[in-house]
Amino acid sequence: MASLEEIERDLARGAGDFPHDPIVGPPARVPIAFDPPTFLETPDYQRSGIREGPGSPYFWRDYGWPYPILMDAAQRKAAADRRLSSHRHVLPADTPERIRYWDELRCVDLPPQRLVTTGTAFELVRVHLQKFGTGVVERISTIFDDVTALDGEGVPLFSFGPLPGNQPCILPLAHPDPAAGVLAVQFRLVVSELPDFSLGITAGVPPYQGPLPPAAIPSDENLRPPWSELRQGYDVLWSDLLQHVVGVDCLVRLWIIVFAQPNRWALRVGGRLAGYWNSAGRLGVALDAATRRTL
Repeated sequence: MASLEEIERDLARGAGDFPHDPIVGPPARVPIAFDPPTFLETPDYQRSGIREGPGSPYFWRDYGWPYPILMDAAQRKAAADRRLSSHRHVLPADTPERIRYWDELRCVDLPPQRLVTTGTAFELVRVHLQKFGTGVVERISTIFDDVTALDGEGVPLFSFGPLPGNQPCILPLAHPDPAAGVLAVQFRLVVSELPDFSLGITAGVPPYQGPLPPAAIPSDENLRPPWSELRQGYDVLWSDLLQHVVGVDCLVRLWIIVFAQPNRWALRVGGRLAGYWNSAGRLGVALDAATRRTL
């Protein structure tokens, strides 16, 4: 009994390369569906190829593309290897495991009347990281663009200027007026996991928050212990080359809590978070990002 391949070859000799591309008007060779007169005059049983039958969504002879069939494990592995080879040698920047770098910065003016000695919390900056991969926070910078002491009438009395972090132990700051006490802060880096139905940073996520009492800060995981000095100052190397790892769909949020008397301090502060994210995949880049130093 002749094989399927032999039947196809025999038919192809006398039927315009049936069941592949028919010859439609010399010398063009196109799928039959692109020649309306021939298509209308061709019986249905001649339009479908040997491997296709009633119910197929489209036919090779009609449109020039084979009907998709299920692949076995070996064929799936071969197809995956071809894609992997393409990412390595032809289209490396197109691989799903490529580095997705992010860098977020935000500055805010804190209202002097909302500061209290028991603490007032403000969310400085946030970044949305996804799951099915590894997110790495490698830069955390705290910014004090201006710190000004006010007199009892709210008039500027003395400016401490920017605090870039060169003096990490300068906090707390003593007010020029002893009756106004001191200015102290605490920073928190909080990981707030998002529900699976959240498709973006605005899907069910509140806007930037503050001023709030410290108890209103989400009681989620701290990516690192809270700190109360300028170790992550903007101009110091200690704010760089970090490797805080995140593996869930979440918001990483930098908070500041300010402890001060109301109407005695004018502050312009900010935060900056930067890092990268790798998708999980066969190259294992996400695993390397989670388990190896990349300095």
